[in-house]
Amino acid sequence: MRRLADAVRPHPHRGDVVAAGAVVLALGLIVADLRLVDAWAAGVRLAVLSAPGALLVLAMGALARVGQDAGVPGSSEGAPPAPGATDGARGGPRPYVTILLVGGLVLALLALSDLADALGDDGRLASPAATTFAAGVLTALAVALAATKRSALVTLVACVAGLVTVLALADLIFLLDDRLEAFRYLLLAGLICLVVAATFTRDAHRRQAVAFVNAGGVALAGLAVTLAAERIPALAPIGPLAEGTPWAWELVVLVGGGALLAYAAVDREPGPAYLGALALALFAGLTVDADGGPSLLWWPVVLLVIGLGAVAFGLRPREELPPDPGAERPAAPPTPMPGPDTEQPAPSAPVPAGPQREAPRPPSPLWSGGERSDERSPSPR
Repeated sequence: MRRLADAVRPHPHRGDVVAAGAVVLALGLIVADLRLVDAWAAGVRLAVLSAPGALLVLAMGALARVGQDAGVPGSSEGAPPAPGATDGARGGPRPYVTILLVGGLVLALLALSDLADALGDDGRLASPAATTFAAGVLTALAVALAATKRSALVTLVACVAGLVTVLALADLIFLLDDRLEAFRYLLLAGLICLVVAATFTRDAHRRQAVAFVNAGGVALAGLAVTLAAERIPALAPIGPLAEGTPWAWELVVLVGGGALLAYAAVDREPGPAYLGALALALFAGLTVDADGGPSLLWWPVVLLVIGLGAVAFGLRPREELPPDPGAERPAAPPTPMPGPDTEQPAPSAPVPAGPQREAPRPPSPLWSGGERSDERSPSPR
């Protein structure tokens, strides 16, 4: 068993090559599985294509060494990384390990969909029960890998899969009539939980905190999509069509998108910036159609007032600060360089030396009274 593990474990110096090959292998397995849906049974596809590929890629990612085990110094996540340090020195896995883990999770989802199809599901994850099963198993697997490998991207996958599991489980248990509205409230609850998780892990586990923020951005985008889906007739079976979107949900999308952009600006993280821009774009699409015809009420007026007020506050006249206490003191004139015509200062007279004092003598080691030898009391005669 140990020999098999050593044979599958990629060497750090060849990890990039192994990861590139794993990506091509995963892509080939996905294309083959999708093409053979009508030709092969689901059990055959599971046994021949998706399951072996998922096991192989996941085993390579799970057995790959991380941090000091991979020969990279400084695997402590809290310690500051050295200049030019790789991801392995920053407390997380190297890029090839993350690629192997994510590729293995994708193949695991493909295998779970084949398994659900083999067990009687109509189509790929078409029923809430199949979706709950596949997303739940994928969430548990991603959580285990994220905890052992400290991968931020795998943490993001675990959070998104967990959100899908909650939505599918709610649909399975409660047999929702209006799925969009129920999904909206569940996504808002998940968004709040992810914000709390990011707040508590921001100092100790910065990379995982960013993953929680990105997952919150995905939840916010999903919430906005549920608002937009109410106006699309093709999605009417999911929920009833709505004539207008409540302004409170639009406010949630607006505030959430602005918060993502602010987080990205403060912590200099690109992921929350992209998700924040997506959320604001969805907000603009939701509010472009006003109820009752073209009008500037209410979002256009509110946004214009807030924007102009913020710009005016930033461009207000500045008050000059008082100078430093020592700024008005004139600078000392420069000292000229000594030359042949420069008068040399007269040598100062030597200071007469004072009387020499005799250094005190140390006490004699033969005297046990603790007194100096010159302070002995005369011995009685």
